[in-house]
Amino acid sequence: MQLRPVREHDLVWLLELRQEDNWLHHNTQHCDLKTQKKWFESLSPTNACFCGYFPHSSPAAFNSGIKSKVSLGYFYFQNIDQTNLTADVSWGLRKDFRGAGLGKQLVAAGRDYARNPLTLRRLNAEILSPNIPSKVCAESAGFVHEGTKRKAVVRHGELYDSLVFGLLLG
Repeated sequence: MQLRPVREHDLVWLLELRQEDNWLHHNTQHCDLKTQKKWFESLSPTNACFCGYFPHSSPAAFNSGIKSKVSLGYFYFQNIDQTNLTADVSWGLRKDFRGAGLGKQLVAAGRDYARNPLTLRRLNAEILSPNIPSKVCAESAGFVHEGTKRKAVVRHGELYDSLVFGLLLG
């Protein structure tokens, strides 16, 4: 899997993804296409978002029946700190591509991008406790569960733990 910068034409599917499973995210503010466009325009060297895709020549794309160059999900770098060489990260996989190990590949691609070209030394992620697939993807890419913010997030009137993960990029 490879990453490419998010483009304006990605905003519709990114919005759909955000709306379909927003209970799994920390930030669930109401969002529409206008808000999504403002977010896109705010992307910068310290907040960068990428889409995961398979290139034309990829055997993985051929074997899974996925059309090449189709965006499978996103990997988002926030608060990139050039002094400490760290970033907060999050990711999401489109519903049609879940359950086939592609989330693990997406997170691995984000991890590899953090190493080169970003040359970061640490990634931070927070995952809501019921989001087991995201936890599995993080651990598969080498993230370690470093702690838990107990009952830190409210979703639909319920309190959830926020699992804190870290990855040291050697």
